[in-house]
Amino acid sequence: MSRNNISKNNNYFKTTYDIVKYTKPKYDKIIEWYNGTPITVRILNVIVPFILTYIFTIINYKLSLSIVFGILTFLTMLLYNRPIAYTFIVLYIIIIVKVSNSTNKILGNPLKETNIYMNNSAYSCAGHSLTVPNTWFPAESNGGYFTYSYWLYINGNNNNINKENNWNNYRYSEWKSIFYRGSVINDSEDLSKLLQFPGFWLTPKINNLVIVFQNSTFVERLEIDNIEFNKWMNIVLVVEMKSVSIYINGILERTLNLYQNASLMNNYNLYISGDKLISKNKKKSGFPGYIANLIYYNHSLTVNDIISGYNYYKKIIDSYQNNLLRNNRVEVNSKLITN
Repeated sequence: MSRNNISKNNNYFKTTYDIVKYTKPKYDKIIEWYNGTPITVRILNVIVPFILTYIFTIINYKLSLSIVFGILTFLTMLLYNRPIAYTFIVLYIIIIVKVSNSTNKILGNPLKETNIYMNNSAYSCAGHSLTVPNTWFPAESNGGYFTYSYWLYINGNNNNINKENNWNNYRYSEWKSIFYRGSVINDSEDLSKLLQFPGFWLTPKINNLVIVFQNSTFVERLEIDNIEFNKWMNIVLVVEMKSVSIYINGILERTLNLYQNASLMNNYNLYISGDKLISKNKKKSGFPGYIANLIYYNHSLTVNDIISGYNYYKKIIDSYQNNLLRNNRVEVNSKLITN
C-alpha cells in the first residue's frame, strides 16, 4: 500500500473518530435526559408519531407526511428500545412500498398532454386534435376488463372564464368528438360504420354525452342527458366483458349490458378530438372545452377505487380552476384600471 493511501486511510479514521468523539457525549446526554422523563411522556413520544404515521399511511395516504412521521417514530423508538425501532422501520418500509404501489394502481398514469398538474393547463379540444398511439396503453392484464377515466369541461356561453369558444358558436348542430379508440375517420365516412370501442361524443344541439361501442357487427350506445356547462366533471367508464358502467363524479350514473363481448383494441390508436374530416369547417375539430387527466387502466376499477381517484384528482382540478378564476379577476381589474 502506498504512503498516500495510508495517509488517506489515517485521515478517514481520524475524521470518523472525531465525529464519534463529538457526537457520543451529546447522544449520551439525550439518553440521560430521555430516561429522566416520566414514563407517560416517553410513551406519548412514541405513540403520537406512530398514530400519525398510521393515519397518513393507511387511513388518509399522504406519502410525504407518512415518511416524516415514520422517521420521527423510528427516532423516538430508538431512544426507547433499539430492537423495536429496527423492527418498526423494516415493517414500515415494507408497508409503505405496498401502499404506494396500491395507490399508484388506483390513481393511474394520466396521458402527458392532459396532465393538468404537470402542464398547469388542461387540453383544449377546440380546433386541436391528438393521436395517442396504441403503444401508450399498457397491455390488458385480463382481456375485456378495462377502465377509462377523464375530466371534462364544456364552455357553455360567453360568460365563462375559459372563454375561447362556446357551445352556441362552435360546431353547433354537428356531432363533436371528445375521444374514441378505433379506426381512423376519413372525409367520406359514415360515423355509423366507424370502428370504436369506446367512443365519447357530444350530440349536435343538445348537451348530451353519447358513449358508443361499435365493431363490425354491433352498434351499441349509452346516452347521458344534460351534461353541465362551465363545470368540471369526472367521467369513468368501467368495462367488464359485456357489462358497462358509467360513473359521473364518483357516482354510478348508468349501466348497459352489451350484446357483444368487449372488443380488444390493442392494435388501435386513440383519437382526441379527431373528427376534423367530418366537420363542416375542415379547420375545426372537437368541441368547445377541455379534457384533463385522461387515464387508461388495464383492469376494472372498483367503486372504492373510483371514489378515491375522484377525490384525489378533484383537489388538483379545483386548485387549477381557482387559479384561473383568480387570474381572470386580476385581468378584469387591470382593464378597469387602464380604461
